[in-house]
Amino acid sequence: MATFKFPLTDVQAAKSLYYQYKSEVIGRRGETAWQESKEMKQSCMTMGKVLTDKNDMHFGFLLRGTNGNGKTTLANAFHKVVNSLAQMQYLGDCKGAINRTAKEIVRCYETSMFGKILEEPVVIIDDLGNETTEMMNYGNIATPIVDMIEHRYDNQLFTFITTNLTADQIEDKYGKRIRDRLREMVVTITIEGGSYRN
Repeated sequence: MATFKFPLTDVQAAKSLYYQYKSEVIGRRGETAWQESKEMKQSCMTMGKVLTDKNDMHFGFLLRGTNGNGKTTLANAFHKVVNSLAQMQYLGDCKGAINRTAKEIVRCYETSMFGKILEEPVVIIDDLGNETTEMMNYGNIATPIVDMIEHRYDNQLFTFITTNLTADQIEDKYGKRIRDRLREMVVTITIEGGSYRN
């Protein structure tokens, strides 16, 4: 049973995420880069509802969309909100979230860091699909991201994923089993719109 929830109302959670998102944008690109976004507010509201509803059994998010449209920025905002709540001891045993790209997770597969990420109560996997799917590990084929997702699914550990891949592309890259598990694990939020990097 998934237990990671924010001790806030859905509106408070959504506002916390949206204002932190705004802070991330301004911090990276300056005050003039900020634009109000109804779509991003709606995405934060969806997340706020999931993060506060004790009857919602999802244990993660999948942010999907094109390059440069705010997925990683929203994931960073989530990371900071979780860490802030954990620092104030509002999240029980959760000490905060780990935020890594899929490439970084693959690179640390043969280290103790992989095991730490595997077991962490809240993990952000940024840019899923931009990493090598398979690697050699002592002569055997290893699939670090598949292993990560399966373990976190089996243990109902909260996982926040960003990706440019469609559902069909996820199935092509990781297999039908992972696509089905993600469907049960996460609430998928598609972020529309073009790149803010133009």
